[in-house]
Amino acid sequence: MTRQGERGLAHLVGSVPLDGAEAVFRRVLGALAPELSRVPDGETGERRRWIYWQRTMLESHPAREVDREAGLLELRQWDGSLLRRAELLRFKPGVDPATVDFPTGYAEAATESWRLFERLRRAGVVPEGVRFQVCLPTPMSSAFMYVSPRSRDAYLPAYERALVRALDRISATVPHADLSIQWDICQEVLVFEGYFPTRPEDYKERIVTLLGRLGGAVPPAVELGYHLCYGDPALSRAHSPRRRAGRPAPYRRGAGRRAVLRCRDGMRVGARRPGAVRRAAGKPPERRLVPEKRPFDPRRFLLIFPGLVARAGHP
Repeated sequence: MTRQGERGLAHLVGSVPLDGAEAVFRRVLGALAPELSRVPDGETGERRRWIYWQRTMLESHPAREVDREAGLLELRQWDGSLLRRAELLRFKPGVDPATVDFPTGYAEAATESWRLFERLRRAGVVPEGVRFQVCLPTPMSSAFMYVSPRSRDAYLPAYERALVRALDRISATVPHADLSIQWDICQEVLVFEGYFPTRPEDYKERIVTLLGRLGGAVPPAVELGYHLCYGDPALSRAHSPRRRAGRPAPYRRGAGRRAVLRCRDGMRVGARRPGAVRRAAGKPPERRLVPEKRPFDPRRFLLIFPGLVARAGHP
């Protein structure tokens, strides 16, 4: 139950298995309105398999082709069972990645759902003070799932440009006081865990730097969060954590570049894995907010506890 004067004790990471955004808003807010500070549109329709719709876009893009020399990526469940094998893509010969634009579709989807959100708020379905939540993947999400390893370095900057342009359009459409941006961190978690056949030697620095850039691209008045995830293929996790804390670990939501680089209980450079909790013997996990020397801004920090790492959709 929500304690008097509190809101936001529940958080939805994005995907909701209903027919459309209006059904999601009505069902979720009808049941959880006092508990929610933000609500997503459920990622329904073509987004129901999280980023798989980006693979569809990449396969039909005139600058992309299958990399026959890369072989197939095997996607396996946490117990080693094979889910499927997938071809990997690359830029066609002669294509300059700096000139390529990827129509991600995220801005268009967010704009459509925002207009619905506004209408339902006027009708009293969406309570005042609840933000419109937009969940976005990182460039590494599609890069590790759909792009051949030898083509990733060329692909990542091009897709990041397209994704940031989509973010800019979303931020220009939705008033900042009404907007919450959640970056979905799945493939990065799996890279830390060694799930994929290859990863760069400097993967830790690359991931942390990327998350800092993406956080820095979100306007200051917009609420910002990071969702750490092990994926959910075939309704189960893609990978089992090698170690679990004695209590559920906090879902980490940081405050841009400095917070990502310095966070104590989230993804950071160092030996501690994503989602781990700093713990002293016989004491509960630390729940300190970072950066420690900067004023606390409630728009940029949220700390909730859905388990070690929340499950969500998987491509």
